Amino acid sequence: MTRTSTCIYHSLVLSWYIFINYYIFQLGRDPQKRKIFPNAQRWKYLTFLNLLLQTIFYGVACLEDVLKRIKGKKDIKFITAFRDLLFTTLAFPVSTVVFLLFWILFLYDREVVYPKYLDDIFPVWLNHAMGSFSSSQLKLQE
Repeated sequence: MTRTSTCIYHSLVLSWYIFINYYIFQLGRDPQKRKIFPNAQRWKYLTFLNLLLQTIFYGVACLEDVLKRIKGKKDIKFITAFRDLLFTTLAFPVSTVVFLLFWILFLYDREVVYPKYLDDIFPVWLNHAMGSFSSSQLKLQE
């Protein structure tokens, strides 16, 4: 991909993840839905942590793209190295584990990872965005 299309891609995906994080934050403000995850317990789940990690990763990738367009390759070696390290050590492995574990367990027994009563709280598109969209995005990265 060209630099411009990569920059556009990273900014669109970053916008998507910011929107999902904001949407989940707004779900937590509803008193009825807050009973499901009292005391911010949703952050103990790897799916939510993966969502936050993906947001950070795409933020760094977008920052790197913008700085590369402004300053050139030589001045941003630290950010490029940090993006690559973040991708290879955290973003890709965690996303792959979340994707594989969630969908294997979901297909085996849905009630284990995503009980039916959660359909009223988390829409299907949000479940898909947190479970499978993150892994497919990472495969398109490099």
